[in-house]
Amino acid sequence: MTLEQLVYTPEEKTTSGDRPSTMVLMVNEEMLKKYKKDKSIPLAEVVDSFDVLKYEMGSSGQLNRPSKAEIKEAFGTTNEDEIVQIMLNKGSLHGRPM
Repeated sequence: MTLEQLVYTPEEKTTSGDRPSTMVLMVNEEMLKKYKKDKSIPLAEVVDSFDVLKYEMGSSGQLNRPSKAEIKEAFGTTNEDEIVQIMLNKGSLHGRPM
């Protein structure tokens, strides 16, 4: 299984410094393509884990775990399934649209 970074930058949601946080989720690219066509595929088959990471200092910075407050601000929820679904539906692989 080859894992790829799925990148999501929330629209109109910012963190300190008025810059949106770029969130990252590790996904199986092949399963993501299947999920886009068939939402009945279990999320656990698409993602490596439900751990969302964020870039520090832009997309060339380090990946770290966001705080619960940052997660809530970015996604409007702290529910892992909802967050993963948002990222799978709105995120992009390597910054390119699916």
